[in-house]
Amino acid sequence: MTRTSLLNLAILVLVICAAVAGLLWWQIGKAEEQLVNLRSTLAQKQAELANLSAMTMAQEKLDVLTLDERTSTQLDILKHLGLEQVDLNFTVNSRETRLVGDTNLIVRTVNLQVTQPYPEVQALIDQLYANGKLQIRGLEMTPSEEPLSDPVALRMEGMLYSLEKLGPAPSSTLVAPAADMVSATADTGVTP
Repeated sequence: MTRTSLLNLAILVLVICAAVAGLLWWQIGKAEEQLVNLRSTLAQKQAELANLSAMTMAQEKLDVLTLDERTSTQLDILKHLGLEQVDLNFTVNSRETRLVGDTNLIVRTVNLQVTQPYPEVQALIDQLYANGKLQIRGLEMTPSEEPLSDPVALRMEGMLYSLEKLGPAPSSTLVAPAADMVSATADTGVTP
């Protein structure tokens, strides 16, 4: 091999090395750009996941605080408030539908009246404040005229909220017996 051929070979090797280095530099730059894009996408997805998680928690809290309007009988309202075992006078004074965004929010104004010993009345008030399902607008406690030990008459007014929730309506246990009762009265001819 002559000097010129060695020089030409050295130049060719240097050109090939420079081309490979340039190609590697370009690939590294492209990979870094992809890495930046992937990190940005990851940050966006994590933010979306956090927002979705917050929305899910808010929806679960809203579901706990509101009734399902499709099944909001007086017994369902009392069960929702945890008062189905309490001997009280419960009335719904008004029912109003408000449009909030694209959702109908149903607001009921309710009255509760109960006469019990003071500790039980206080526990009932604490329970209603703690669960947050009834927005208490006013309450009045007066000494009762009933002959109980330490009797107190409580009158409470509040607001209760319900929504038309998505999903299948819960089955009502009162529908089936009523249908059986109608068929039984049709057979016997006796009206209840």
